[in-house]
Formats: sequence, structure tokens, C-alpha cells
Amino acid sequence: MAGNVIRLELSEASLGGQVLQGRMSPSLASLEHLEYLDLSALVLPGINSSSPKFLGSMTNLRYLDLSGCLFSGNVPPLLGNLSKLEYLDLSFSTLSGRVPPELGNLTRLKHLDLGNMQHMYSAAWYVAPGWPQVLNTIPSLEVLNLAKCTLPSTPQALAQLNLTKLVQLDLSSNRLGHPIQSCWFWNLMSIESLELSETFLHGPFPTALGSFTALQWLGFSDNGNAATMLVDMRDLYALESLCLGGSLSHGNIEDLVDRLPHGITRDKPAQEGNFTSLSYLDLSDIHLAGIIPSDIAYTIPSLCHLDLSGNNLTGPIPIIENSSLSELILRSNQLTGQIPKLDRKIEVMDISINLLSGPLPIDIGSPNLLALILSSNYLIGRILESVCESQSMIIVDLSNNFLEGAFPKCFQMQRLIFLLLSHNSFSAKLPSFLRNSNLLSYVDLSWNKFSGTLPQWIGHMHQEQQYGDSILDVVGIDLSLNSLTGGIPDEITSLKRLLSLNLSWNQLSGEIVEKIGAMNSLESLDLSRNKFSGEIPPSLANLTYLSYLDLSYNNLTGRIPQGSQLDTLYAENPHIYDGNNGLYGPPLQRNCLGSELPKNSSQIMSKNVSDELMFYFGLGSGFTVGLWVVFCVVLFKKTWRIALFRLFDRIHDKVYVFVAITWASIGREATTD
Repeated sequence: MAGNVIRLELSEASLGGQVLQGRMSPSLASLEHLEYLDLSALVLPGINSSSPKFLGSMTNLRYLDLSGCLFSGNVPPLLGNLSKLEYLDLSFSTLSGRVPPELGNLTRLKHLDLGNMQHMYSAAWYVAPGWPQVLNTIPSLEVLNLAKCTLPSTPQALAQLNLTKLVQLDLSSNRLGHPIQSCWFWNLMSIESLELSETFLHGPFPTALGSFTALQWLGFSDNGNAATMLVDMRDLYALESLCLGGSLSHGNIEDLVDRLPHGITRDKPAQEGNFTSLSYLDLSDIHLAGIIPSDIAYTIPSLCHLDLSGNNLTGPIPIIENSSLSELILRSNQLTGQIPKLDRKIEVMDISINLLSGPLPIDIGSPNLLALILSSNYLIGRILESVCESQSMIIVDLSNNFLEGAFPKCFQMQRLIFLLLSHNSFSAKLPSFLRNSNLLSYVDLSWNKFSGTLPQWIGHMHQEQQYGDSILDVVGIDLSLNSLTGGIPDEITSLKRLLSLNLSWNQLSGEIVEKIGAMNSLESLDLSRNKFSGEIPPSLANLTYLSYLDLSYNNLTGRIPQGSQLDTLYAENPHIYDGNNGLYGPPLQRNCLGSELPKNSSQIMSKNVSDELMFYFGLGSGFTVGLWVVFCVVLFKKTWRIALFRLFDRIHDKVYVFVAITWASIGREATTD
């Protein structure tokens, strides 16, 4: 029976997430008819488990996957014995050395993946023959992945290029660092996918690129802004994705767009068969200047994702209607004027950090909108009910504008994760629809004019919901610098996973909730500049993760609770109890109530007020910037963004854990600074 086995899968995926451990039995060699062998992510005992030699005798193999295996030693030359092999995957394994010349014997090999083999030390690659010469002896190759495996620079061209069937080439995350024009692959017109991101190739692109008519994907991002693109790409009608972000040294937006495949203009309709396929265009952070062409969505009708962020673009945002555009990212430019009417198909709109002014459009919302990011502009007026139209909205960021009035009652926003309204003039009571936001994670309403009391429902916002193996909950609340009154409701202690709570600079009163120590995940707590009275709850000493605390300038009295964490926080910031003349006991110098204050206490208080104002200005900006370092990656790196937007998919728990952990890290860094 065993001799007739032709397929054997022992990968983690095929075993339902279980990982096999142990030694690979030589008896596998007895499976003489075996054609398909998947041992990916196999865990072997010890760190010196070399690749089994008997693999070289399994000459009927057509498919071999050893990705993620913890083998030691060099890439085994015996793999060259597998003359029928069509698929070989060694990615993420711990093998080292170089590409053995014996791989040239694999005359049927179509797919070779050596990606993320970070033990392929650079010095070994230089041993003759070099890696291009070895791979050039496998003319059957169609897919070649060499991403992130410490390739050395190889600017020389090959005398005779045999890889005429190659359709996918990935050299990304290797510090090649030579001129783009000297790359060895520019005669391979069969290439459909070319990934060169993080290779630090520089200089002008060769004109040969304009002849790659089969090209569907060109990835050339994050290469240090040392390249130029003057190639006419208008004949690349198969091109679907062009990523040049962070790589070009300069350019004009109108000239660059004019060299892209159009197939249609207002003056010259597309000829049959000449419609462009371009749907993903990333031109971010490449020092582009000029005005965004008013007909960009019309001349590239298939465009779905447009990222022009981090440039020097000026002028207005063009009116975009009846297009395919779903993601518009114009962050960090110098765009002016009002926000125009935009297509209702748009799902992600980030036009933050510009010079936009005026009121929001009446129809700013749409049923498909997932992310509305308009922060750091000069927008004025009230928020209209249309912003509530989308039931799938997950991010609303209107911070750092001049907006005012009450925020609409967006009760249908039940998937909202982030609500950022800081540094505006919003008033009235806190938005009551937040009680129904089942996925809420972070709320920043600071630096506004919200009034009223803290509602009891604040403790029930998205409280510990189970998704897969993860428990989701609110991780950050910032209501500082408002006009809130009353006490802190006891229900707030139900937020067991809250990492940061800032209620400073309000008019809150009463005693600090006795069970505040139940919020055992807290890392940052700021209750300063209020009217709290009574004693500091002893349970505060139970917050072992607390790395920032400020209770200054209240009316607190009594002995300060003892605890190693509180002592450490006082040593790092001796002002956390300032302005509470009724407090006494260690670590303060007052050992009993009524001890005389220093004569220069007023000067100290004045200095502390100034210092803390500067601190909060920095902290508010730091939270906003730091937060979007994380969240923009999630939003605008397409695979992660899709995973986040489909929150009820199977992978939701993994995405949320990533966001929550990263936010915790940002909170620690911000409070430390």
C-alpha cells in the first residue's frame, strides 16, 4: 500500500493547525511513487538537524515544500537529483550558503521559492558561479522568489538570457544598490509580475520597461527616493498595479499620469481592446509637485486605489464621480479649497494634513464608507447627519479642525472602532450612540467643549466580546480638556482591558471610584486638573502595569497609598500629587495633615502649569501621529486593510490582537516621553 502513495501532506495547514515534531524517518524514501511532498513548518529536535539525505533519492517528486523547516547547513546539492521536480519551496527555512549549481539539473522546474532565507549569507553568494548564472541554467522557470535572502549586488548582464518563460520575479528586500538600468532581467518580455521594493536600486528606469506589454504588477516602493521614471508606459495596457511610493526623487503629477496607460481621454475615446487595466496606483512620498489632473479618474477608468500622500501637491481636489475609485488617499499635501462631491463608491477617504477649508459637503457620507479621515485641515461648521449613512464605518477622524456643534446620533455605526474628534469645538453631551458601537476600541474627544456628566453607559461600551480566541474591548479613552462635570461612574471599572484613561482638565468632582484597581490593564491614568476630593483609593496600588499617573491639582486628602508601582511612578515624576494640599505621607515630605507648604509653592505651581500645558500639547499630537503610524499601515497596506474591514471573518481576532498590542506599545512610548 505504502509504495503506491503519490501525495503526502504533513504541513501545519493540512493538519488543522497542529505542528509535527520529531525526526524525519528515512522510510519516506520507500515511497518510490511519491510525487507530492509537503513538510512545511516541520519542527525537528535541536538546532543542528540537517536536511535528510534520502530526499535526493526520491526522484519521482514533482512537488517539494520544505518552507519554514528548521534545517541547518547549506542548501543541499542533492536536490539536483530530483530531475522531475516542478515546484520547490525552501522559503523561511534556516538553510544557508548559496544556490548550488546542481539546481541547474532541474530542467522541469517551474516554481522556485527561496524567499526569506535570511541565513543565505552574502559572502557565500559571491562564490562562482553567481546566483544569476546558476538560475539562468533553469530555462523552465516561471516563478522565482528571492525576496529577503541577502542577495548581493549583481549589476552585470548575462551574456545569454535563458529565462524566457519567467512570469514572476521577486527580488524585494535585498540591498542591491546598483543602477536600475544595469539589472539583468530587462530583456525578459514575458514578465507579468516584477517586485523590486526595498532593493535601493537607483537612477533612471530603462526605456525597455515600456516594452513589457505583459506586465501586470510593478512593485518599486521604499527605495530611498533615488530613482526617476521618465519611461512612456502608455502601451502597458495589462498593467494592473503600479507602486512607486518612497522611491522617486522628484516629478510632476501631470507629466507622470500622462505617461501611464490611459486608453481613454475626453478628446479621444478608447480604441477597442485598448482599455487600461490599471486599478492600483501608489505614488506616495515621491516629491511630486503640481495639481492633480481634473480628469484622472476618467482617463484611468479602472482605477480603484489612488495614493498620492506625502507629496507637494497643490490646488483643489478634483471632482470624482461615476468612477471605479474606492480608496482615495491624499494625506500630507498642500491641497486647498473645499472638499468636493465625491463618488459614493468610495470606501476609504484620507485627505488629512492639508490646507482644505470650508464646511463639509452635504453628502460627505456614503453607504460604502469604511474610513473617513479628514484631520488636520481648516474645516468649519457642523457635522451633518449624512456622515452616519454607512453602517460599516470603522474609522472617523475629524481631529484638528474648527468643527462645532453636537455630533450627530450615528446609532447605525455599530462597527465603529476608532472615533477621533480632538482639537475642535464640539459641544453638547458625549455622543450617546457610542454605547451601541460593538467594536469600539479607541475614543479621543479631547480639546473640545463637551459638557454634562460621564454617563453610566461608558462602562458598557463594547465590553469584553468574544471573537475566536480573542476578547475585544475598549483600549483607550481620552476626554481631557472639556467641560465635563459630576463624578466618575462606578461602571467604568468594568472596562477591564482599558489601557489608557485621560479625564484631565475637566470639572469632575466627587471621589475617585473605590474599585479603580479592578482596571488591571491600565498603563496610563490622568485625572489631573479636576475637583476630585476624598482619599486616593488603596486599590490604585494594584495597577501593576501602570506606567503613567497624574492626580495633580485636585482636592484629594488623606494618606497616599503605598505600593512599589506608585513609588516608582513618583520617582519618575515627583509632580503627580502636586496641588493636593490635603495629601500626606510617603513619598511626600508631609508626614501629617497640616504640615507647612514650601514658601515658593506658588512659583512651583505656576511652573508646573506651564510645563503640563506643553506636555499635553505634545502628548495630544504624539497620540494622534503615533496612532496613525499604526492604523494607516492597517488601512493602506491592502492585505491588512481588507482583513481589518472584514471584522467578522475568521482572521478578525489576529488583526485585532495586532492593533491592540501595537496601541499598547504606542501608549507606553508616549507616556514615557
